[in-house]
Amino acid sequence: MTPSNKTGTCAICGGREVPTTTTYHIRRHGTVYVFENVPAYVCESCNEESFDTEVLRQIDQTIDAGQAPAAPVVNYDRLIPA
Repeated sequence: MTPSNKTGTCAICGGREVPTTTTYHIRRHGTVYVFENVPAYVCESCNEESFDTEVLRQIDQTIDAGQAPAAPVVNYDRLIPA
């Protein structure tokens, strides 16, 4: 994930970015948050996702305001019998 450079060109490989929506995951202070249908740009060549700074700011504000429920997390290590 990278911030969008708003040029339509991927900052990683130079490929063409296209607008879309995606699911955005973030871990903050040990808590996982999942946001669906987030506006994003995805590179057609390497599939790198980028986001406008304003979108990321809104996500941060939502978390900071306590308006985003934490997502359940399953630790895979606990699924494997000893």
